Amino acid sequence: MDSGEAPRELLAAWMQFLKDDLTEAVSALHNRLTVISVVASMDSPNLTAEQREDLKRIRAEAERAAKITVGLLRRVHAGAPDTIPTVYKDYDGRTSGRAHLLIVEADEANRTVMYKLFDRLGHRVTTVTNGLDAFEVLRQGGVDCVLSDLRLPYVGGRTLFEQVEEKLPHLASRFVFVTGDYTDPEARQFLEHTGQPVIGKPYDVAVLLGVVAEMVEKGRAVASGA
Repeated sequence: MDSGEAPRELLAAWMQFLKDDLTEAVSALHNRLTVISVVASMDSPNLTAEQREDLKRIRAEAERAAKITVGLLRRVHAGAPDTIPTVYKDYDGRTSGRAHLLIVEADEANRTVMYKLFDRLGHRVTTVTNGLDAFEVLRQGGVDCVLSDLRLPYVGGRTLFEQVEEKLPHLASRFVFVTGDYTDPEARQFLEHTGQPVIGKPYDVAVLLGVVAEMVEKGRAVASGA
């Protein structure tokens, strides 16, 4: 091998680093665009007609830009599998009543948009940034659905799920993983092993709402013995 040629392993590692770095950057941009879209959709009685029209334009532009980021990530991960389970459907506007949702997300923008989405639907929403705090919330009981990323400080999503499986097994079936790590072979193997729904970042809001609605309904059906 030419002394000036980089080893294939090094090149592969470097390409994966660039891919991960781009994915993280575009996902962060998508999360912030989604926040802008959600905030712009919130009605206020104090707004003038002109301000409402301005907000409609901002929302439309943010939604278009968010779609572009989704397309870019699909190109980055062209070989990635479709991880959204076909048994779940988009949100159709039905409500399953007030539920307690636990959002485990380190990214502030993504955490904020999910909180606002579910809070507006009337759910009780608890947010934490790491698996350590999430486990403490779960120990107290009363959580109907857990929305968790894999990449978290202190205690990651994988360790959190494994601890729940061991110590609070009745709650393991209430997990929904919302993560950008589903293209990593090791992470994908773990996610498939859990048997829980996986939504890849950046996500479609309708899919997210649909998965959570169905998870809450299934959990209540099991609890009632139906």
